Amino acid sequence: MDDILKAAKNKLNLKKKIVPPVWNGATGRPLSEEDVKSLKQDDLVVVSTNKNATYQGKVAEEVTENTDFEMRVIAQESWMEDEAIKQLERCAKTLKGVKYAIGMPDLHPGKGFPVGTAFATERIIYPHLIGSDIGCGMTLYQTKLTRNKIKLEKWASKLHGLETGGITAQVNNNEFEDEQYNLPNDLSYYLDKFEITPTNHDSTSLGTIGGGNHFCELQQIHKVLDSEVFYNELGLSDDHLFLLVHSGSRGYGHEILMEHEENYGVQGFEEGTDQANHYLEQHRNACQWARANRTLIADKFFSCIGTSGDVKVDIWHNNVEPRKFFVKEGEETKEKMLWLHRKGAAPTDKGCVVIPGSRGTFSYLVKPSSNEMDLQNGGYSCAHGAGRKWKRSKALAMGKNDAEVSTGSLSVTSIGSRVICEDSTLMYEEQPAAYKDVDQVVKDLVDFNVVEIVAIMSPLITYKTRATKK
Repeated sequence: MDDILKAAKNKLNLKKKIVPPVWNGATGRPLSEEDVKSLKQDDLVVVSTNKNATYQGKVAEEVTENTDFEMRVIAQESWMEDEAIKQLERCAKTLKGVKYAIGMPDLHPGKGFPVGTAFATERIIYPHLIGSDIGCGMTLYQTKLTRNKIKLEKWASKLHGLETGGITAQVNNNEFEDEQYNLPNDLSYYLDKFEITPTNHDSTSLGTIGGGNHFCELQQIHKVLDSEVFYNELGLSDDHLFLLVHSGSRGYGHEILMEHEENYGVQGFEEGTDQANHYLEQHRNACQWARANRTLIADKFFSCIGTSGDVKVDIWHNNVEPRKFFVKEGEETKEKMLWLHRKGAAPTDKGCVVIPGSRGTFSYLVKPSSNEMDLQNGGYSCAHGAGRKWKRSKALAMGKNDAEVSTGSLSVTSIGSRVICEDSTLMYEEQPAAYKDVDQVVKDLVDFNVVEIVAIMSPLITYKTRATKK
């Protein structure tokens, strides 16, 4: 019953202390406190504030505390908030079927469910362990631009349109640096390429970065630490510039999670059920949509400054997938297929990944460990970034109240890179001080034998948003 009330309060924008009227969904009769206590699994309940604001959900199976799980946090030096660890433990204890609960060094509290986590569950799929930005991830391109011809101001002035959905964003096709980069004529190119069922969000959101910590960033190589992997295995060049795109499924993924929440609260689905299969198909489409979104963002970026690039890394860090784990059962250890939920956790079973810092700090290209047990101990995952240290409200207040901090000062970083963000609130919320130290985050991953550093990358231009017309 608590999960229904929590979901209802979020949906109806109710204050935490308000206790709204609760009705029996079958009879329409108001429920007293005693009636609520006698509700059974799958009973339909309606929460209402007035005739135009209602929320309904089914009573979940009574949960007994789960004790049959392993929990660990992959951090020693990284700053860690107590509430994040409490959320991790609370989810592991209260969600049926959890076998592993792993917090990354970028772990931080989320809305009921922590971010920077990998949960492995037996037979049950939990949409809330993935969150609303299904398919969010990183795509790294090696561009045709070279470091001996960097033109920051010129490129920055040409970049725009990445907050406008579709292909008809106002791209600049004049004075190309390398070549004329022609965008496809229609969104169907991206939908077909990634086998996406069309959605109501395609024309308005496909090809947009979005808010929060999402970005599109032009980078150069600061230092190569593993030449064999960098030059030979990945075929990269330190003379070329790179484009890193971080975005997800935008409003489409949010719509999927809200549909689930309205019908089921925070319940999970047993694998093989109609509900589970329905969600997994929505999840597949959203992940592909997110991948197409990052592709179109990159295409528009390339079109603006007249270059192109090749994909070198493309991963999801918000998703669920079946994964084999070694699970202890009594005195035996068995290999079992579990459902691996990642929320803000990059995979370590898909090759190299990029761990970006905050704006104005280095990013790291890393290679997963070659030791299978080290990978499992990390939940086959690693940090997806530096991780928030301050809540957005605190970052905004700190930025506005600090005389030495302004949107102008934040637009040119301490290492000389440019930040394009014409939303002052977002600029303050995303200031570097609001994030953990990415160097410490990566050091923790290395010390726990989860990853090895391949190269360190330095930002040149970070694009978040231009001002939008009202």
